[in-house]
Amino acid sequence: MPIIVAPTPQGMTFKELYEEAAERGFNDLLRSEAQKARLKRWVNQAIREIIDIAPWPFLETVIEGSAPLLAENLGHVLSVTNRTTETVLTFSDRRLVVGRDPALDNTGVAEQWYLEGGNTIHTYPLDSSANLRVRYVQAPVELKADDERTIIPFAYQDLIIDGTVIRAYKNRDEFEAAQFTRQEWERGIKGLTHALLKPNYDNEKTIVRTGAPADYLG
Repeated sequence: MPIIVAPTPQGMTFKELYEEAAERGFNDLLRSEAQKARLKRWVNQAIREIIDIAPWPFLETVIEGSAPLLAENLGHVLSVTNRTTETVLTFSDRRLVVGRDPALDNTGVAEQWYLEGGNTIHTYPLDSSANLRVRYVQAPVELKADDERTIIPFAYQDLIIDGTVIRAYKNRDEFEAAQFTRQEWERGIKGLTHALLKPNYDNEKTIVRTGAPADYLG
């Protein structure tokens, strides 16, 4: 069985998210199931928009096992390592592999990996003895049940709510309000990016674009 280390959903529940968005002046959307369904769809779209921006650390998953290795909810692969030989495998498009080996049955020490079916990692050559370690970021899973929680950390839940409200304003043709909320949302995204994608303050270097080989000032 593969070993999986996956992130734990840690944000607000689906119900908490869409009800808080409704409290921003859209409580009428809770009065019919059809309107509530639209509000729920906007919540999921807002989550997807945030997740698609960057390979956020809270999305990172690690799975280990032998190929073919199924990566659940695969978004983007970060690295594939052969733990048996302690080497990093390089990516190859499946079409190129088939061009070299139409039957995909050459065996040997794994040097490359390719993707099949959108979520299954294979090695080339075939190497059943290789213990693979795959790091990847998850694709968002649509929230459906009221008690399901978002994977986005609790501290950044307002970004989901703002994203939902932007869509609700646009639905009412209140484009000025939507634009203002979008500006606030973009400021929040910048804060999220700085907090989670810039972990290093140790011996930072300033980059000066001069065109010279070494564009760094200590």
